[in-house]
Amino acid sequence: MNVLVIAHLKASYEDWKSLFDADEERADFCDESQTKVGRVDEHTGLITLFDVDMEAMGKRLGSPEFQAMVEQYVDHHDVYTFEPLAPPA
Repeated sequence: MNVLVIAHLKASYEDWKSLFDADEERADFCDESQTKVGRVDEHTGLITLFDVDMEAMGKRLGSPEFQAMVEQYVDHHDVYTFEPLAPPA
């Protein structure tokens, strides 16, 4: 499954992006080679994750360690799933 995450930030995008880039555990639940991250504005980031193990991602995002890591940086995440569209017939 593919996932789009909107990160609503407390910290600046640059500070959050440094934290995001340093997190090596993301590769445990998705194909990290396809992960894309972008800046919407100073307090919003977009993340696309591909081939996500939803159960493993849920455990990671709900863990006390992850919550402590992002507490100063992230207000909340909005999480959506998406699939590629087939070409028009």
